[in-house]
Amino acid sequence: MALSIFSSEKRVLLTFVTAILITALLALLNVAIYLEFAKGKDGTEAEKKFWRGKVKTKQQYDMVFTGDSRTLCGIDPQIFDDLLGNKSYNAAFTGGGINKEILEHIDRNLLNKNGAEKAVILGITPMSMAANSRGNGHYSMLKKELKEKESIFSEWLEILFSEIRTKEIKELFRKRVPDKIYHRNGYLEKISAVKPKARRSNLHGYKVYFNDYTFSPESVKEILFYAEQWKKENVTVFAFRLPTMPEMDVLEDSFCKESIDSFRKHLIAAGGVWLEVKDRSKYNSYDGSHLERTDAGKLSHDLAEQIKKYFDNAKCL
Repeated sequence: MALSIFSSEKRVLLTFVTAILITALLALLNVAIYLEFAKGKDGTEAEKKFWRGKVKTKQQYDMVFTGDSRTLCGIDPQIFDDLLGNKSYNAAFTGGGINKEILEHIDRNLLNKNGAEKAVILGITPMSMAANSRGNGHYSMLKKELKEKESIFSEWLEILFSEIRTKEIKELFRKRVPDKIYHRNGYLEKISAVKPKARRSNLHGYKVYFNDYTFSPESVKEILFYAEQWKKENVTVFAFRLPTMPEMDVLEDSFCKESIDSFRKHLIAAGGVWLEVKDRSKYNSYDGSHLERTDAGKLSHDLAEQIKKYFDNAKCL
C-alpha cells in the first residue's frame, strides 16, 4: 500500500490554499477585463458604465438634452460644446418620456444653474410625449438597479466575483468593429447602415402602435410648469421635433400633428423656444426611426447654430 506524501491535515490545507489562489486569480482576471473594457467606448462594461452614469452622474452641465431613443442616438453634445463653448449632456433614455420624473432628475442632478447660458433641450417625438411613456421604464429600472447596488462594497463585489466575462475575453483576442459607441456625454452613437427591411418593418410596427396612441396632456402640463420655473432661473427651454424618414413623418402627422402644434404654441407662451428642423427629408434614418450617425451630426450642428443665434441675439438686447 502506497503511503501518501502528505498527511490528511496537509492535504486539507493544500486544497484550501489552492482554492484561495484560484479564487484570487479569477477575481484579478475579472478586474483586469473590467478595467480594459470600462475605459473603452464599446463593449459590455462600457455599456453598464454608460447607463449607470445616466442615472447617477457626478457632474452638472450648462445644457441638458432629454427625450427617447431618437434623441439618445440623434444628438451629439460635443458638437454643441464646440460651437457654443458650453458643457452639455444627453440625458435621453430608451423609450424615455418627457415628464415630471425626468425633468426633476435634470433639475436636481444635472443642470448647472450657475452657468451663463443654461438650457434644457427637449427632443419631441410622439413616443416621448405618449401616455404609455410616463412610466419611464428604462430609467426606473436603472434607478432600481443602482439602489440595490449603491454600496461601494457590493459594487466591487460584482466586479471581483461576477461570472467570468467570456464575451470580453473573446474580444481581447479578435478585432471587432463595434456597432455602437458609448460616449461619456450621454450620446449613444449607432454605427448602422440603412436597412430597407428594418424600415418597412418599423413602419408597420408603428402603424399598430398608433392604434392605441394617446398624446399625454399630463406630460404637457409638467413640461410647461418646468419651462415657467426655469425661465425665472434664466434657464431656457428649447424643444424641437426629431426628423425621421418621410413615410414615418406622414404617419406620425396623421395621429399627432395637431397635438404637437398645440404643445409648441403653449411652450412658446410659457417662455420656451421652438427650434424648427428645416428640410426634414434631408436627414437619413437607418431603421425608419433613428438617424444615421452622420445625420445625427448634421442635426446636432443645425440645432447648435440655432441655439447659438438665439443666445447671441439675447446678448444684444
